[in-house]
Amino acid sequence: MANWVLYVGIIVVVVVGALWLVLSKPGQAGEVVLKGRLAAVVTDYVNKTSRTDYFLQVVEDGKVRDVPLDLSNATIRLKDFFNNYIGTGREVYVRGYWRGDVFVALEVYD
Repeated sequence: MANWVLYVGIIVVVVVGALWLVLSKPGQAGEVVLKGRLAAVVTDYVNKTSRTDYFLQVVEDGKVRDVPLDLSNATIRLKDFFNNYIGTGREVYVRGYWRGDVFVALEVYD
């Protein structure tokens, strides 16, 4: 009787573990923090419906990489005005997650 209960318990654990592995998303991005400089590009400054695209310039192996930022729902916690950080050498930290090639910012701070 005890062996039968042990076998059933092992089978249940294996099945639950297999279901957890199948249903979990191993490629799902977690939150990370990037450090870099803010940059901005005005897409069309003549048109009233113009928009500004923001980038985080991150230095990797001596090369500067422009990471597209989505700041739509970000909390800005900077010591100075946001505009004073764009295009300057002042570094900021950006906490967020990757959505494809775009880094979705949750918080920007220095």
